[in-house]
Amino acid sequence: ATATSNYIDVNELMSALQGMMPAKDTSEVEEKAPSDSASSLLVLPSNLDVNVMLENTGISFDSLLVNWLAADIVMKERTLQITNGLAASNMGDLYVEGFYATRSKDDIKAGFDLNIVDISAEKVLTMFPDVKKDMPIMNSFSGDLDMEVAATTEIDTAMNVVLPSLDGIMRFTGRQLALKDSKEFTKIASLLLFKDKSKAVIDNMAVTGMVRSNKLEVFPFVLDVDRYMLAASGVQNLDESFNYHLSVIRSPLVLKFGLNAWGDDFDHIKYGLGKARY
Repeated sequence: ATATSNYIDVNELMSALQGMMPAKDTSEVEEKAPSDSASSLLVLPSNLDVNVMLENTGISFDSLLVNWLAADIVMKERTLQITNGLAASNMGDLYVEGFYATRSKDDIKAGFDLNIVDISAEKVLTMFPDVKKDMPIMNSFSGDLDMEVAATTEIDTAMNVVLPSLDGIMRFTGRQLALKDSKEFTKIASLLLFKDKSKAVIDNMAVTGMVRSNKLEVFPFVLDVDRYMLAASGVQNLDESFNYHLSVIRSPLVLKFGLNAWGDDFDHIKYGLGKARY
């Protein structure tokens, strides 16, 4: 089948779907969530077999506004799959594939592969608020990024992500990025004696990380900033504790050295000088 639409409010659609779920379907999957739960489980009916080519010229979902979208949608055996998803939005150009499955109360899973081209760093934080908490240094960036995030996870019956099951990758690339005045940036700029302690410009940057076992591992990456060439890597645990390393490869001091930063959260950062790893 082919479906076209001029406008869809996804928030209203999800609320309507939750109200339409048959009692016999819901009882097979859903456990009673606490009364103060932020959201209840969206159960996919077992008797639906759907194959749709979707084209839409207006979708709103939270702060995301889509001007045009096309995707292939299949629903079968309590599983919804989206493939070949293309969209133009207020966040940038999006390419997405994903799935959502509610086979039983002990087997609820979701996954997605999302690419966004030319999205501002500020909008990344709007779209993924957990990035702001888990990677506070992102608060210091301004400028345009290309972003890829792919993940699979188990979900509980209150629609919460089961963190130990979260498995994914993320990659950010950017051009002409500015590191602006912030608590995190000011501390690093002071330690490294940047010429401008309120802002620094990065010509190119590519950061890749992997989420697994309740932690985000940021793989080594290189950037030129101020008078320095730096290489960095680290581990950000999902309980907000972290351990990062910064190797100073080129600097006015000529010598190579390392800067280590660790702590239980970004309000309690400890620093130490050491040997450059890279």
